[in-house]
Amino acid sequence: MRNHFHLLVKIAPKPDLLGLKDLEGLNYSQAFSNLFNAYTKIINKTYNRHGSLFEKNFKRILIDSDSYLIQVVAYIHRNPQKQTRIAS
Repeated sequence: MRNHFHLLVKIAPKPDLLGLKDLEGLNYSQAFSNLFNAYTKIINKTYNRHGSLFEKNFKRILIDSDSYLIQVVAYIHRNPQKQTRIAS
């Protein structure tokens, strides 16, 4: 897939990590924004380029049932095959 990627992430309601404060109030959108910004900076520096790396902001969808999770996993799995057929 040349123009996008899918990332399926499970966020635990309460992290059980020894030595860390309760992370319940963590802003996950900001955390992903920071990740993508850091990645963009590395790519820009490595390839001597400037500006945005991604065309659009990331999207997030709440998966609230097992059946929807199965649909999303199947979609992500089939998506590269679908993109290849369209590009051909």
